[in-house]
Amino acid sequence: MVPKKGREEFYRQCHQVIWEDVGVYQAQQVSLDSDPEGPSADNVNAKVRIDFDGAFFEARRVIKRMLKEEAALAKAKKARKTKKLTRRKKPDPWISVRGEQQALQQAAE
Repeated sequence: MVPKKGREEFYRQCHQVIWEDVGVYQAQQVSLDSDPEGPSADNVNAKVRIDFDGAFFEARRVIKRMLKEEAALAKAKKARKTKKLTRRKKPDPWISVRGEQQALQQAAE
């Protein structure tokens, strides 16, 4: 059971949120009413531009680009690693035992 004091605070905060929204709605209505090109009951097909979504869309574009770059780097890194593992360099003759034997034979002649 919620104490009475806590319930009163909960109701106060709920009403505060609603009244904040009412203030925003009233300001939007004043803005819409003062724009002759804006939407109205007579012209419901008028376009409304909402710029506040621009930052969210830009953030999505940046994140998408960063994910593509990260995937490309991971793919390139994997390709380099695979290339290093599959490409075997033939050892120089002086490293192999046979190469040492050949060098000793040549030196002895």
